[in-house]
Amino acid sequence: MDKLILIADNHWTTVDGIRLFLHEKFGLTDIEVVTTCSAIMDRLKLNNYNHLIMELDFDDDTSASIIPTIKALYPSLKVAIFTSLKEDIKEYLRDYGIYHFISKHSTKEQIEKEFSAFLNGQLSIESLRKIKRNDNRLKKISPRELQILALIYANKSNDEIAHKLNIRKNSVSTMKYRIVSKR
Repeated sequence: MDKLILIADNHWTTVDGIRLFLHEKFGLTDIEVVTTCSAIMDRLKLNNYNHLIMELDFDDDTSASIIPTIKALYPSLKVAIFTSLKEDIKEYLRDYGIYHFISKHSTKEQIEKEFSAFLNGQLSIESLRKIKRNDNRLKKISPRELQILALIYANKSNDEIAHKLNIRKNSVSTMKYRIVSKR
């Protein structure tokens, strides 16, 4: 089966680099791109993608907030997170079947190994090492709390989070407390 890939990242240099890398290393050419979080869902409705490579932090939202919906609507879609954000969020997303976390700070060899495992339906050694059985912490976290968690990992302040999500600063503090209590 041909691989139809959607890249979701708001940095064109990253998008062009991934596209070139996938073409040169794996011979892939059927690659489409979106640059906003809202466009991810729109594009998924239009095509039957096999793979989604996505950043976590977008200008309009955080993709972590839509991962539960993506996995519910498209359970066979393979998803890889390619980000420069802190890796702590990996633990929260594993419960949704997101096992490929590729750091933009990795070496070329590490990125190549991770993408190869991802595209071939395999788990990398790193992913296998970190899977924890019966770890259902993410399922306890609401979609709004997941949005806040992703923004925390993007080093956003309470003020920035409140502004971005259009909520009060006190609400951010309350949700942060709830997230920590669920760990």
